[in-house]
Amino acid sequence: MPVTHHPVHALARGLAVMEAVGQLGKASAAQVATATAIPRPSAYRLLETLCELGYVQREGRRDGYSLALRLRALASACRETDWLAEIAEPHLTRLANEVVWPCDIATYQGGGMVIRATTHGRSPLSLERIASGRFVPMLTTATGRAYLAFCSAFERQAIVDTLGDTGLSARDDMRHPLLLQRELEATRKRGYGVRRRGAQVKTSSIAAPIMAGEQLVACITLNWIDSAAEMATIIERHLASLQAAARGIGDAYFSALRQPSALAAHSLSP
Repeated sequence: MPVTHHPVHALARGLAVMEAVGQLGKASAAQVATATAIPRPSAYRLLETLCELGYVQREGRRDGYSLALRLRALASACRETDWLAEIAEPHLTRLANEVVWPCDIATYQGGGMVIRATTHGRSPLSLERIASGRFVPMLTTATGRAYLAFCSAFERQAIVDTLGDTGLSARDDMRHPLLLQRELEATRKRGYGVRRRGAQVKTSSIAAPIMAGEQLVACITLNWIDSAAEMATIIERHLASLQAAARGIGDAYFSALRQPSALAAHSLSP
């Protein structure tokens, strides 16, 4: 017979208390009780238990509670890029099912873009089985150009300053300030980055920025076999879907960063 698992309300309450402390910064038992709808005596006992376990702390009996190093260390083990990939997966799958061509999501790291999620392995039209974790250059790719175009001016200059010698030919060297400025201005004007063959001579790509509120967090890219379709055809057929996926991922990521968990709220009881 299947085993039915019931929610552990005490655990849900404890997580709700930690979340409230994190949102309030430093809070009394009364403030936590109000924020979580947990009776004050129960909130106090939970806070004291979490103190004993090292997840929250307070310096004196009259001081408010705050998150402790143990919880911060636990949180740091899960990177924002991992959360982004998890949140993006359903949107990426829907996009890939619609366009069939392989699609990627990439974030900036250490002088280039790193693929965090991809459909290359499941697309019948992929020429290369690209996996998550692959490094992608900034200046010669649609995703890199899209990121540079839509990030802040401060971040853009910092990235450009760290790129150094990329080994590009003189004809395609986007490290030249004027050429790079023109390319990024054109990218911002049309709303997406483009790559026409280049280092990957058999494919081309377009990339849309993923914005969480006002913050650029990643780019989503559609790749296709260049000989199979003109860029104008791809843009006409698939650009709207690519940009809709970018908006969906950005909105979901923004909401996940700022909205309290519904699980604990639904599980609370006196």
